[in-house]
Amino acid sequence: MSGEKGVGGKARGEEAEVGVEGGEEGAEAYEDDAVAEGDDDSKKFKKIIAGLSKRRVQILEGVVPLMARALSSPHGPVIPLATRCLAQLSTMKLSAFDNATGALARRVMALLRECPRASDPLAQDCAKLLNNLLKRHARFTPTEAQFRFLVTFCFGDLEADQREGHRSTTFALLRAILARRPLLPEVYDVMKTVSSLIVRAGATETRGLCSQALVQFLLDYPLGERRLRQHIDALCANLEYQYASGRLSALRTIKDIVNKFPTEVA
Repeated sequence: MSGEKGVGGKARGEEAEVGVEGGEEGAEAYEDDAVAEGDDDSKKFKKIIAGLSKRRVQILEGVVPLMARALSSPHGPVIPLATRCLAQLSTMKLSAFDNATGALARRVMALLRECPRASDPLAQDCAKLLNNLLKRHARFTPTEAQFRFLVTFCFGDLEADQREGHRSTTFALLRAILARRPLLPEVYDVMKTVSSLIVRAGATETRGLCSQALVQFLLDYPLGERRLRQHIDALCANLEYQYASGRLSALRTIKDIVNKFPTEVA
């Protein structure tokens, strides 16, 4: 690392080292960001758990390890049901998740490896669970290899047509991963695709989700001046994109960058 100051105020190198950082800061920062953007599910479940008696919270705490064991059930229909239950429970601050992070991460990764594609229903359920764990449970810290697999598997085909629900789940997970800042070449490669989809994606929602993810990436990730300039230049070049919808998306992204970047960078 050169010691150069980057967008987020951390030392920036021209090229990022491979590693994982962010941990609790990433989880807490992303959770605050999610609530600020209107994370209705988070607010709803915080109210629910705040209103529960201590006894009921204890019951929910006991359900978590049961559902985690159910992920290894030999009965096929049980696994997606257990995954959905855990995805709902993981929106709450239940300490049982902190006590089973390693085993839970390994089992969810194993389930994803059994899915043929990221759009598979079980893969989508796993993505929702992982999103909640990364956002709300700071002790849930996947290994570098697990992060690499997630990025490759879940975001390897962002250009494929996705249903609206799938898009939301996919990009929510992407932003949760970005908040943890795993310094992997695969992340930088995915963000190149995301940058191009800001103008090329056919769905308005997809262009907007790509824009949000890119701005978060440029703000939070270690980027040397050259790499940051490449992203900005690409957005500026896309102001001449052949379709008006793409040009408008590029312009909105540039506006967000100007508004959110530190003054000395903008």
